[in-house]
Amino acid sequence: MANSSTYTHTFSDSSPISLGNIASAMKVMENLKAATIKKVVETRVEKANEATTDGYRGYGKLKSVLESHKVILEPDKMKSTKLFPWANGTINNAKKALVGIHQNCINSKFMQNYHDGICYKLNRRYFGEKLSDRLILAAVQNTWY
Repeated sequence: MANSSTYTHTFSDSSPISLGNIASAMKVMENLKAATIKKVVETRVEKANEATTDGYRGYGKLKSVLESHKVILEPDKMKSTKLFPWANGTINNAKKALVGIHQNCINSKFMQNYHDGICYKLNRRYFGEKLSDRLILAAVQNTWY
């Protein structure tokens, strides 16, 4: 979703994320209306980023909050899953983690924490030599209670 050359990620809802080309971030939302999506993107993603999305109407206001918004329409469902393989893979892996690891004990109160943990595991492969520092920051900044 991004075109920035830097990668930063915080677990706080108050500071924007510069995703770079290699990162994943998920946000639990109360609904998928355009106004809600716009509000989340405004608070969590830097304006310099770009988005490539499918034709869902809820993404219609992204152009006003991001530098660029490209829409790809593919009516064939079989082909459309291949348009966003990285996003589809991330979502499928998150579903598997929630059902596999947290089966029968998923609490909606902690849903954002579950997603943050999944994204941290996915993104940590890009931390390189900063892995220890990032682990300490994650432990200090994000609590489950």
